[in-house]
Amino acid sequence: MDTALLKTLAGTGKPTGAKTNKRVTSTTETRYGPRTCLKLTLPRDKGTKPLGATCGGLRVRKKHTAIKEQGLMPYIRRRSARVERLLNDTCEVWESKEHIHMHPIRQLADLTRGKGREQPLWMTIMISRKRQSIPLCKRCHDDVHHNRPK
Repeated sequence: MDTALLKTLAGTGKPTGAKTNKRVTSTTETRYGPRTCLKLTLPRDKGTKPLGATCGGLRVRKKHTAIKEQGLMPYIRRRSARVERLLNDTCEVWESKEHIHMHPIRQLADLTRGKGREQPLWMTIMISRKRQSIPLCKRCHDDVHHNRPK
């Protein structure tokens, strides 16, 4: 932050960053002792206080930090919903357990395009669950690809 401030202050006038650093570097008294900081004061009209800004001077290092040993936290491996549905091994239309295939679509918007026609059951399930893939048995999967209504 100090470097960014110095470059900003040097960019407003003609002096270089090193000259600006010499001009604005000062020491501030804190409760932890004297600290170096960047201090800029701008004089104002008579009767008003000068405008001042301080950046830095707050660094405090703990000399004796206690290291707490923490045991390794177990990483809970969760599968994605798609993998869980595939491993469940049931067709979501007929709930059969034979030869399950995942049927993906590109976008959910593709399902709702033809609103005038009657939607098959698999399409209604996908729209209601807002999922882009559905596990289907081989018979249902073939019906979907050959546009056979259920």
